[in-house]
Formats: sequence, C-alpha cells, structure tokens
Amino acid sequence: EITDPEIRRKTPVLLTNKRWIRTFEVITQSQGIPRRHELDPTPMIAIMWPIFYGILFADLAHGLLLMCFGLLFKFKGQGTLSRWGMLIAMSGGSAAVGGLFTGEFFGFHLTEFAIFESLLHEGGALHSISWLVGVISVAELTFEQVIIILKVSIFLGIVHLVWAFVLRIRTYIKEGNKAALFFEAIPNLIMYFGIVAVMMAAIGSSYDIMNIYSRTHTEAVPWITILVGDWAVVWIVSRIAIVVVIGSIVMMIIGGILHNKKHPEEGGDMASVMMEVLLGKTVEGLSHTISYARIGIMLLVHAALLLTVNNAYVQLGGIGSPGALAIIIGGNLGIMLIEGLIVYIQALRLHLYEFFTKWYDGGSIPFKKLVPEMIYNKLVWKEKSFSR
Repeated sequence: EITDPEIRRKTPVLLTNKRWIRTFEVITQSQGIPRRHELDPTPMIAIMWPIFYGILFADLAHGLLLMCFGLLFKFKGQGTLSRWGMLIAMSGGSAAVGGLFTGEFFGFHLTEFAIFESLLHEGGALHSISWLVGVISVAELTFEQVIIILKVSIFLGIVHLVWAFVLRIRTYIKEGNKAALFFEAIPNLIMYFGIVAVMMAAIGSSYDIMNIYSRTHTEAVPWITILVGDWAVVWIVSRIAIVVVIGSIVMMIIGGILHNKKHPEEGGDMASVMMEVLLGKTVEGLSHTISYARIGIMLLVHAALLLTVNNAYVQLGGIGSPGALAIIIGGNLGIMLIEGLIVYIQALRLHLYEFFTKWYDGGSIPFKKLVPEMIYNKLVWKEKSFSR
C-alpha cells in the first residue's frame, strides 16, 4: 500500500469500465482521469447522459437517424472517431426513446402515421406500451405542457445536484478531512435542501415572495407536501427552510474562518469567507438548479422549430408540392445538424459545470499499457503448445 501522498498523487490510474459504459469515458477524460480516492464518474454519466439527451432532443425519427449516423462512424471509423461514433449512436437511441415519450416523429404525432396508429391501437403489437406515447406531450405547446416539462427538468436537476453533494461528502470521508466534512460539505447539502424548499414554497404561494411567511399562505408545497404530509403548507415550510439555510450559512462561515486560521499562508480573510459562502454557495445552489430548466427549454425549442417547419410544409401543399418537400427535408436536416450539436453542448455543460464542480477534481496520470492502443491493427497473443 502506497502511503506517501505525493507518490499516490502521481500513481497512474486505469479506468476499468464495462464495454457499454466505456463509451462515456471520452466525457470523463475531458475533465481529467479521477484521482485514486475519487469515484470514476463514467458510470454516473452513462446513467444521466442518455436521460438528458433523450429529453433535450426527443423525437423518434431524429433519434433513429442520429443513431444510424453514429453507428456509421462506430463501424467505419477508427480509434477516437469510433468511440465518438458510439456515443453519438447511444445519444440518438436515447433521443428515440424520448421521442416515444413525447409521441413525436419528425415533429408530427405518431398517431398521424397509419403504421404507428395500427401498432399502437388495441390489438396492435405495441398496444401494451401505448400509454407511454405522448406522456410528456409537446404537440400543442400549451401552458400546462410547458409547466410539466419544466417541472420534470427541475426535478432531474435536483436529483443530479444532490447526487453531486453526496459524492463530495464521500470524498471528504475517504480523505479523512473532518473539518471540510462537517463545516462545508454536510452544511452545503442541508442548505441546498433549504433553498429547494424555499423555491417550492414560492411556487406554492403563486410567487407571492414578500408575504410567503404569512399564515394566510396555507397552500400545499409542490412535492414537499406529498412527501411529508398535509401539515407542510407554504408558511410553515418557508419558515423552517429559511432557518435551515441561515444555520447552514453560519456553519460554513465558521468553517471558513477555522480554515483560514489553520492555513494563514493562503491569505484568506473574513470578507472573502463571507463572499464565498453568501455569493458562491448560496447563489450557486439557486442558479445551478434553475440551469437545469434548459433541458425543458431545449425540448420546447426543438418542438417549436419542427412545428414551424411542418406548418410551412402543409401550407405549401404537402407531399405533392416540390417546394413543400424542400422545406420539410431541408428543415429537418437543418434542425438535426444545428440542434443536435447544441443539445450535445448543453448536456456536456450540465455535467462539467453543474455536476463535476461540486465534487470532482480529476487530473490523475492515465495508466499506459505496455502494448499501445492500435488504430488500424490489433495484436492478439495466443498460447501455442509444442508436442514432443
């Protein structure tokens, strides 16, 4: 067992993931190889990336086309290009599944196509899953649909961020850093729960922020009332939450002061601690949660663009008009190319800036095998027995 921290830091790390998880190592490597005491984030990316991309780019037809495009690179490309091709293919597959949930096929509802209608209708081969089609509908872009989509996005963001905070707690436990554990990581997680509770209470009060603590606000708090009981109404939850947030802030400020006394060489002072906790931790928790609304917003943008293209196609005469065909084909290709890239950037951003920054450092030296990775050739070692 290596005990010298400097030697441990320089010890190469080899990622050993299963084959389908290995596809997402290209994202992990963009942030650096995990240190020895850190968990490899690749399996977590393998769970959340398809969910994010599937909602951001939810369309059955676009997803299937993107998957085929990725598989082309996977089997025809070499080395890094092949790995990226598999990532594109898996992203396309998740978008196709997301398209099933939204019920979209090139922006049209699945039931508008005779083949899908027959499959989903009673007695059809896919009737058993017909209830899934359009469960997150964007067909009409009504206010209710928009709110549901944004709720799903924020919920995913809360789960993702809480996961990151828990992983940071685990990291400090592994390091034996009790001061950071009890005065930074745990209070930060508790404060985040308080911030979420205040946000939910604000929604429950119909955004009556100034009077949110008034006893007149006896409305239910979204999610919280369902989880803890009918007593959790707006005015009670908001009062408890603000006490929790203030208490957590005080704990983190104390932790910052103790850290500065222990490490005076870093030049920290009381003002910097206050700024970091009040503006850094508190505002960051709120802004990063809201940042996940981009998942729903991009889905709505995707649906709105396809709706515009499809309306133009119908107005120009449909399938019998060359102009209409040019609009529908060119529009879909343009949306796929441009928005497919934008969606990739957004999904990557949610991992690198919202998730990784909470707990992950990376920066280890990657382990290099004696036999280098071959691009055009492959070495296979075989044992051969000789008979006497």
